[in-house]
Amino acid sequence: EQLHFCFSYSDGRRELAPATLIDRVKTLFPGCHEQPAATFLSSGGTLQSEQSGFSFLLQSLDGEGALHDALRAHYADHPLYREKLARANALFHAPAARHTLGPSLAKKLYGNTLITTVSRLMTYRECPFRHFAQYGLQALPRPEFKEKRADIGSFSHMALEAFVREMDLRALSYAAITPDEIDLLLDDILEDCLARYKDGLLLATPRMRMLSKFFMQAVRDTAHRLVASIQAGSFLPILTEARFGKDAPLPPVDLPLQNGRAALSGVIDRVDAATVDGRLLLRVVDYKTGDANLRYGELADGLALQLPIYLKAAEAMEGSTPAGMFYQPVREAVAEEEDEEKSAAALRMQGILVEDQAAIDATEYALLGQSQVMARLQKKADGSCGGSAGLIEEDDMRLLLDFAVKRAGEIAEDLLSGRVD
Repeated sequence: EQLHFCFSYSDGRRELAPATLIDRVKTLFPGCHEQPAATFLSSGGTLQSEQSGFSFLLQSLDGEGALHDALRAHYADHPLYREKLARANALFHAPAARHTLGPSLAKKLYGNTLITTVSRLMTYRECPFRHFAQYGLQALPRPEFKEKRADIGSFSHMALEAFVREMDLRALSYAAITPDEIDLLLDDILEDCLARYKDGLLLATPRMRMLSKFFMQAVRDTAHRLVASIQAGSFLPILTEARFGKDAPLPPVDLPLQNGRAALSGVIDRVDAATVDGRLLLRVVDYKTGDANLRYGELADGLALQLPIYLKAAEAMEGSTPAGMFYQPVREAVAEEEDEEKSAAALRMQGILVEDQAAIDATEYALLGQSQVMARLQKKADGSCGGSAGLIEEDDMRLLLDFAVKRAGEIAEDLLSGRVD
């Protein structure tokens, strides 16, 4: 058993001196010594005054133990803190309220017909209040002339779109172009993109110019991988920055709602096509600087709807068959002295391909073992690709696209109910 004497050096407003009792105890018991409260109290030495003790209690109203019980009893009888503690307890134990604008106000914000993008629906699914503030109230932070994390993604999209467009304008062959020719083409493209991106933001300061070198190297390495993946099969880019929606080349994706109407619009980074036995096979490719993994769990939660919605939009092309959806990682290759396989793996496309031999051959003619084009695709010793995690039956692909549209409709329905919490 131990006996602790506690005293404060402050009452919250002025400095205090210890009571004379403390000096007498030290005289009677020479072996005792002072310790800061933080060494034996979980409060970390915050119990210096009535106010600091009350603040500590408020931070852990549901705390357990002798200290919390003593504090609750003390402040429950304190004439200055009794009512404050009662109000705090009432708020702490009150059921969480669901904040909603109501359907009427939601329609005033978003319109009778909801015209939105899949990215905004995913933002709503992640955080309804963020969606309300950003797209309902249109509350934007003050623009600052400095680079942000999102700039690498925006710049990369701009440069890669320009690269594919220039290949088409100059009628250059993906099959015949050499690595040196790719670099020469990128020299002109990257210089122009740097000058145009946000009025020269990436050239404004020495720090930004240094960062731009990393951005450009990521684009170069990705462009080389992009060409290599196209050379491996018969898919070719047919659309870049493909818009879908009202007055766009591709129609909007209509969402099923119980009340009202919603339609999705957007921009697909790239649409590739391959004609095999009279069928027009389509795959969509989205450039990704961050996490480039497509996870079924996130898709089911409505947090990864972009690729299936993009493929659904591209399917509007007459006579087309949806064959695949992929993220193309945008990043620098691993340094030469490191593992080449690791370097190649980091830049392989991540996604889903229909389990159809024609689609597999169109993706990679000479597939042997691990695919060099896409992750999670392998050819076994018996020549089959069955069981590869990146393959899905054609009927299941259509079910997946329909599920994504249905899930997007459910999220839109929730959004139009006015929920913001």
